[in-house]
Amino acid sequence: RAVDMDVIKTLYEDFKPERVGVMGAVARAVVTKLGIKVDFEFGISHSAVVAASRGLNVMVLVVGRMVNRVIEEADTQNMRFGSSIVYEVKDAQKK
Repeated sequence: RAVDMDVIKTLYEDFKPERVGVMGAVARAVVTKLGIKVDFEFGISHSAVVAASRGLNVMVLVVGRMVNRVIEEADTQNMRFGSSIVYEVKDAQKK
């Protein structure tokens, strides 16, 4: 009830991700409700970053502060290996 499903659907349709990951029960419920196929359910941060470093568009649905894990993994990959992973954080919480 706290998630704006229309925002997530629009983000998904506009971004057209080649891989999708979910972190958290709420994120899992959202993708199930929207009928979005999930590619990563375990080791999400690492899997998403590896896919992104190989040039794939990756969308990770994250609940709360778990987003920090994904950001830290992307930043570490960028610093350690000279990758150029660009990420954007969007909030889909109902206002």
